[in-house]
Amino acid sequence: MRSARGTAPSCARRSWLGSPRRQVPADRYDRRYYLTNMEGHDLFLATHGRRVTPRHATLLKIAAVRAGERVLDVGCGRGELACQSALAGARARGVDYSAAAIILCREARATYPEEVRRRLEFAEVDANTPLGPAATYDVAFFVDVAEHLYPEELHRALVAIREALKPGGRLILHTAPNVWFYRYAYPLARRAFPVIRRLSPSLVALARTKPNWQGDALPADPEEGQEYNVHVHVNEQTPRSLRRALRAAGFRPRLRMVPFTRAVRGPALSLLYRALSLPPLNAIFCAEIVAVARKDGNIEI
Repeated sequence: MRSARGTAPSCARRSWLGSPRRQVPADRYDRRYYLTNMEGHDLFLATHGRRVTPRHATLLKIAAVRAGERVLDVGCGRGELACQSALAGARARGVDYSAAAIILCREARATYPEEVRRRLEFAEVDANTPLGPAATYDVAFFVDVAEHLYPEELHRALVAIREALKPGGRLILHTAPNVWFYRYAYPLARRAFPVIRRLSPSLVALARTKPNWQGDALPADPEEGQEYNVHVHVNEQTPRSLRRALRAAGFRPRLRMVPFTRAVRGPALSLLYRALSLPPLNAIFCAEIVAVARKDGNIEI
């Protein structure tokens, strides 16, 4: 049984060796998951990865992929990050253990010009296995995957990514939700929501980008109605647990806490975002975690 908000209990972390292998079944990630539940499905259907969500745009900006680089997108889902990397002139490979994901990726790839297709490939690969020849990639994306992997799987995947990166190669990781946000900040936001509704329409509009936060009050469970997440979020992270996992795999990460990776409009909301992103508030009041690290231990963000 997982503990509150999906974080594995410490006793489970200590008993990896000799325990049966745990894994969310790949068929949980079916076509419906990618085209109805996963953020950005409307943009994907309209553009096949040519336009992306604010979250993906933020991560691409951080990655700063350059023409000629080799990019690996682990747990690529619909493949938008790999497509964007190929459009930037990189050679991009997306891997996912979901057959439905790879079918969608290849359907999207088929809509691109030949010169982009030559730099873009997708393969059905489990992140717990070797990801290709060692020291091959300049950039690895690992976006919204950590929370779907049991702790021992996450460790194996991070080690495999580190092995696949060139010396100095950079890892770009995103995970949500931050367990501490749901545990400590969300109850406060829920109680304050009636006042927020009257004072800040822009903040309410931001909250309603969550498909299940649409009513006059926020739900008692922030994931209420999110049927897929109940089954697939088996290892939601805190800043502390993610930093520990990355260090155990040989990375020296730097974390950036983000309230929500959404388009922020208006000076008041921008100011609030900046305030919530400052330590120590950000550990609790930011719902999303971005980690960036280089294989050689030099950090850039």
